[in-house]
Amino acid sequence: MHIHYKLDRIFTKGHLWKHRTMRTFFDMHASEWHHTTMDEKLDYLIRAIESGKVTLDEMIQGYKKFYTLEVANKAYVLQSLDKSVAKIKAYALTQGYELK
Repeated sequence: MHIHYKLDRIFTKGHLWKHRTMRTFFDMHASEWHHTTMDEKLDYLIRAIESGKVTLDEMIQGYKKFYTLEVANKAYVLQSLDKSVAKIKAYALTQGYELK
């Protein structure tokens, strides 16, 4: 199943979830990143992972696939993926949670 549909099911019971592009979590240079706090980002990621329906790795791989194959004209968003994930993981540790 497509990663966006999984997130829709987790957060909105099948309706389109407002953060489904995942730039909120994985693109620190996007305007979407600045629309949520680090606490909100972490809360969403923890809720998604703890749902048992998706892993962080699946989210990252789905994000890569989406911006490489499906929206190839926006492949540039992948340039900040590693730094964005590192920033969220570091923040999670300060809050006593290890994102895996």
